Amino acid sequence: MSDQPGLNQLQESLNNAQPATPEQAAAVEELKGDVNKALVEPEHRATLRERLEKHVVLFEDSHPQLGAAMHSAINTLSLGGI
Repeated sequence: MSDQPGLNQLQESLNNAQPATPEQAAAVEELKGDVNKALVEPEHRATLRERLEKHVVLFEDSHPQLGAAMHSAINTLSLGGI
């Protein structure tokens, strides 16, 4: 199973995100870099999953679509054995 489509969807959601707080803005920028790195270097996908799990709570209430994309990517990475 390829996790590429899930990461591409997450990347698009992050690019369209409008963070409401400085903490969210920092998390979005960090995650954008992590997703880009994971797309190029698959060995970084475990790190991405850890960071998604850490940051998803910041977005679940205020940005439900981004939170859903993050959960989807976490699930996809988990199913891929990461």
